[in-house]
Amino acid sequence: MTPVVASKKVYIKAYKKFLKETVHYKVNADKINVLTYDKKGKLSEAKVFKRLTKEEKKLDYNYECDVRDDKKLFHS
Repeated sequence: MTPVVASKKVYIKAYKKFLKETVHYKVNADKINVLTYDKKGKLSEAKVFKRLTKEEKKLDYNYECDVRDDKKLFHS
């Protein structure tokens, strides 16, 4: 079996497992909790994301703009 076929099967298996999961979102003040439950209803994954401040948003936006400009510069 070639590596491409093997990786394709792994991807399909993971995708089918993902379809059986349930995701819940909870918003708490400046945080977002993402809770993922498996087919049996057991908690399989919990992630917490913190909201960005205005300064952090601006810094992130400027970084993304610089990356986009660099890609244009080096790929033209």
